[in-house]
Parts: sequence; C-alpha cells; structure tokens
Amino acid sequence: MLAGIILLPFYTNTLHAEVYTQLLFYISISLFCQMFFSWSTETVFGIEFSRLKTKPEARVFTGTVFELLLLMGFIWIVLFSIFGNFIFKALFNHNLNMQFWPWGFYAVITAMCNAVFKTSTTVLIYQQQAQRFLFLNGINFILTVSIAIIGLYLYPNSLYGPLYARLFSGIVILGMAVLVFKTYAQFTLSIRKWIPLFKMCLPLVGIVFSGWIIGQVDRYFLLHHVSTAELNAYDLILKCFFGIEFLQNSLSAVIYPRVFELWSSSATASTTTDSNRYFNAFTALNILMLCVFNLAVPAFIKWLVIDPAYYISFNYLGLLSGTFAARSIIYFFQAGLLYSKQNRQLLRFHFSGIAAELVLVYILIPLIGIFGAIVASLAVRFVQTFTMGLGASSAFVFKYNRFKILGLPALFIAVNSICIIFFSRYTIAVYCIQLLGFSILIYRMYRNELQAVLKALLKL
Repeated sequence: MLAGIILLPFYTNTLHAEVYTQLLFYISISLFCQMFFSWSTETVFGIEFSRLKTKPEARVFTGTVFELLLLMGFIWIVLFSIFGNFIFKALFNHNLNMQFWPWGFYAVITAMCNAVFKTSTTVLIYQQQAQRFLFLNGINFILTVSIAIIGLYLYPNSLYGPLYARLFSGIVILGMAVLVFKTYAQFTLSIRKWIPLFKMCLPLVGIVFSGWIIGQVDRYFLLHHVSTAELNAYDLILKCFFGIEFLQNSLSAVIYPRVFELWSSSATASTTTDSNRYFNAFTALNILMLCVFNLAVPAFIKWLVIDPAYYISFNYLGLLSGTFAARSIIYFFQAGLLYSKQNRQLLRFHFSGIAAELVLVYILIPLIGIFGAIVASLAVRFVQTFTMGLGASSAFVFKYNRFKILGLPALFIAVNSICIIFFSRYTIAVYCIQLLGFSILIYRMYRNELQAVLKALLKL
C-alpha cells in the first residue's frame, strides 16, 4: 500500500492516460482476487489467537490457517484461470485493451502472494515480533518500488515495470511468509480443522467483499460516464487516501489485540472505560490525520506530478475525507461484533452498504459524474454506521461517550460538506482553518485519552 503511494508520481509522469487507466483496473482486479485468496484468515487469526490458552494450541491453529490458505490458493487460481478471460471481456470494452493473459493472470498470482504474506504478518503481530514485521514489510516495499522504477525507465509508457514489480516482489514475500508459518506453526493436514475455519471466515469474506464494492465499483461505472483524464485524477486522489487507510488499519491492528485482551478479562461482554479510551483516541487521531492530509496532499501532488490534468482531484478532497472520517465509527462497532462472533449480523450490516452503493452509483454517476460517486460513498457510510450502531447493541453492550465516538466524525463531515457548497474549488485557507479548529477541539476534549493510550502503547 505504501509502495503504491510512493510510486504514484512515477506512474503519472511516465504513463499515458490510457496505460494509467489500465494499471488502475489491474490493481483493482488484484485487490478483488486477494480477498478470496486470504479468505479473511488474517482477521479470524487475530480474534481466535487471543482466546487460545496454550502455545501448542496456537501452533496448531496457525498451521491450520496456513493449510487453508494453500487450499484456497489452489482452488482460486484454477477458477480464475478458467473464467478470467470471460470476466475481462464482460467488464471492459475493447477500446481500453484490457487483457487477462498475461497481465490479468499476473494480477491474480500477485493477489495470492499478497494474501499469504498479509496473514503471515498478522501472525508476527500476535507473536509480538514487531522487528520482523517491519523488516519483512521493508523488503516488500524496497523490492516493489525499485523494480517498478527501473521498469518504468527501461520500458516507458508500458505495464512492464508496475506489474512485474508487483509480481516479482509478491513471489519473494510469499517465500518469506512460508518461513514465518514454518517457524510458528504445527501442520496437521486435518480436514476436520479446515472446515470449521472455512465456515468461521465465510461471513468475514462477505464483509471484505462489501469493502471492495464500496471502495472500487464506482470506477467501473465512471469508466462509461467520464473522460479518462477525469477518472485518472479521481483514482490518483483515492490512491493517496491509501495512506490514511494504511494508518487506520495499522492503528486497528495495534488497538484490537489490546481491546480484545481487556474484554477477555472482563466478566461481561461490553465495552469498558479502558477500551473506550483506545477508540476515543482512534477517532481523534483519525480526524487530525485527515485535516493534515487535506493540506499536505495537494502540495505533494503539485510538487511531484507534472501533468496539471491531475490537479482537478483537489476539489474532491473535502467530501472524500468525510468518507474516511466515518470509518472510526465502523471500527468501533465492528470490534464488539467480531469479539462476540456475531459475524453473520456484521455481514448483514455490510451488505446493506453494498445495496446502497450499487443503487446510488447507478443513479448518481450518470447525473453528476465523480461527485455522484463521492456522494454515494458518504451515503453508504451513513447507512453502515446507522444500521450497525442500531443493531450491534443486541449482541454486545456498547457504553460510550456519543460525541467522542459519533459526534466528532459527524461534525467533520458536516463542515466539509458545507465548505464544498461555498467553495467549489480547493481553497487552502479553508483547510488551514479546519486544522486549527479541530486541533483545538481535540486538545480540549481528547487529551486525556490520547495521553493514556500513548503510555499504554509505549509499554508494549
């Protein structure tokens, strides 16, 4: 994810508009395939690992996870190999020249490698191997960036550099992932263990699928309603948001184990004052990150991207950041539902988001183009948070300060929505005032939580 952000200027400055569009869809297809290869084992591993009492149990469970990954890898490679060409012909028109062989197949292989690697890094997190985690991710980053840059200059305006970089680095990290599992796993090759794990992961796969639909499907609609230049600019700014998503995922990866541990030691299935501190701090940090992001990214793009056609993406920043502000609420309710193993209920909430997304993008994109896609995403976040908050209390007791969890993100979304109405073009002064205002508010209301959580994390 971080490598993709670093490579954006190289992509925009060396690839023609059509090739950049091809690349964005190959990456999108790879992300789609990855969720089936991983089968949400990285999420289930974290939930179940915190419940295991002995080291032998943990080793057997880790081995079962790896065995299921290999099985899913074999099944999906066969299926995508058979049906991939048909899917590509159905999704893309001839003008874009999208090909399953070889580029689409390379995207599938890359997805499998990344899926196994991601789960192996989750194993390292729960084994408290932070240095190994950083080392392996560092190798992945260096390989992807270096091979891509060399390829872009050896084969300018082609897919060779970007896609071979993802493929070759993927093969290397797959080998490293195998070594991680070999170190921490005990293999049993037991179908009796695979089936329960498969069923446990199934609802979570649906949740990840809903995330892909909400995060990616708008491009497939926009392809038929906006110019390639507009689509590329929109995709560029969304890829910059990968940085925010990476930080959100990293924070959740740190917070969830601590919170699950607190809940395990509690006699009741409910949030506690200590666990709420983590989520309050998450909310505050998320809003601060978005305020800084809205100021820094336009400067970053202008400094590194030569083509001014990409600068129109600045106008979308405020509303897009609102969709990421709402994610802290989703993480809060999702933690309780995951811990209480209410995966099917969680799946229903996410599928309500899929339905809303598909209906809204189908209606709004032909009417107002890219802004239609963004409005649809905001509406979907509202549907998800409302239904999840309304229904989650029946499975898990949520006691929390409503402003600190719900109010601050809602205020951020409201402020940015109003700014879009009065300032249709990106205005740096508006976002400077936002940063100042939210910094003061967060300092006054969240400083105790931020200090407490920082001290707790430094002890890890």
